[in-house]
Order: sequence, then C-alpha cells, then structure tokens
Amino acid sequence: MQTQFDPAEEQALIARYGPTAQHHLRFELDASGYAYWWQATALRRRAEVVLIVQRDDGRLLLHTKAHYPPGTYRLLTGGIQWGESVLAGLEREEGEELGARLAVVALPALIRYELHHEGRSLPFASYLFLLQAPEGFAPVANDPREAISGYRWVAPTEMGAVAGHLRGIVRSWGSWGAFRAITHEVLAEL
Repeated sequence: MQTQFDPAEEQALIARYGPTAQHHLRFELDASGYAYWWQATALRRRAEVVLIVQRDDGRLLLHTKAHYPPGTYRLLTGGIQWGESVLAGLEREEGEELGARLAVVALPALIRYELHHEGRSLPFASYLFLLQAPEGFAPVANDPREAISGYRWVAPTEMGAVAGHLRGIVRSWGSWGAFRAITHEVLAEL
C-alpha cells in the first residue's frame, strides 16, 4: 500500500525538476473545513498538484468555477489519488482541467501542511509544477465534474493580489480562501 508521502518519490521529483523550495505550514481550519479535508484525504486524495501554467510572455493561467464567490480566480489544482504517483496525478489533472499535456519545466515548491482543528490534525501536501504552454494554447476542461466556468491569464506580479483576494473571502468560504491563498503567496515569493 502506498503511503501518503513517499520520500523516495519526492527526492526523485526534486532531482528531476528541482531546485525545489520546501515549506512546512500549520493551518487552522474551522469544523466544516476540517470535516471536508478529513473526508477528502481519507477517501479520495493523498495530496494535490498545483498547475502553474505559463505562456512564453510569462503570463500565468488562473481559473474560476460558477460556484466560487464572484470575481474569484485561482491556480488550477487537482488531487493525487491514493495509489497514484504524483506524476500520474499531474498528467490526469492536465487532461481533465486543461485538455492537454504540457511540458513540465520545474517543481519550484513543495508545501507540507498540518491541517488542524481542536487538537486534531491531518497531513497534506501541495506539489507546485511549472508547466510551459505552447504558443496559441487555449485550455479546455474535459471533465464536467470540474465545473470550470472560465480561465484568464495574469502577470506573475499579480499573484500577491490574487492571494489577497482569496484571503479576503469571508463567511462560509473564508477558510477555503485562506487555504487556497497559500500556494499563490508561495509563488509570489518565488
């Protein structure tokens, strides 16, 4: 049985696509956020890939979904299923969310989380992959379950503003927005 994090797999990825900045973060969740992540990690995914799709002009791809708070765009992410390698998860998610396999340029960051709520914790990880979009690339969501309703390209210097928007989301989406802001903040630092 595959473990949630495979050190040999991670070292092979870093050797192939690094150098890789590694972050270890503790993130506090509310009760509903913890319940969601507990169910997601126990049943569906052991970690996630973050797709940093970049065009030749340097611009980065963001997406939105119809059920997101208005004006909310973020980097594409997808779960790595139990029993699936990180690269297999990346390839599957590219097909589902982009409609194409792109060239992997780098693994600029790996974020390890301890997701906490009232004394309980869950480990989770985000593998941030930089992908090169070919000239004229237009993403197409091939999996209707993804519910992607739009894409947009932004300058890398806008990642801080995207993170700020996500952190500014309130009410029932607040915990989600704060968690999703982290990858954008890490990317902005890089």
